[in-house]
Amino acid sequence: LPWSDNWRQLDVLAAAGVIASEDRDRLMAAYRELREAVHRLALQNAVPVVDPARHRSARESIHGLWQHWLGDTVGDSRPGTGMQMSTL
Repeated sequence: LPWSDNWRQLDVLAAAGVIASEDRDRLMAAYRELREAVHRLALQNAVPVVDPARHRSARESIHGLWQHWLGDTVGDSRPGTGMQMSTL
């Protein structure tokens, strides 16, 4: 990908048909929500850890797309191998 920022990377992937434009929009909305929350905490000199309950929709969007594209594992293309994504 020619760009280093999340927005344009998602645009390029959607334009190339690698991801659906609806998925791009969901990821952008989740990114925007979480980035805004972390920024707000930084302005308050607070630890930049967001409350999962307050951002359930963003988390569910990310998790749903993760499951769709990667399943339950990461790091190996074979089913049942790799690292479990249990933190979401």
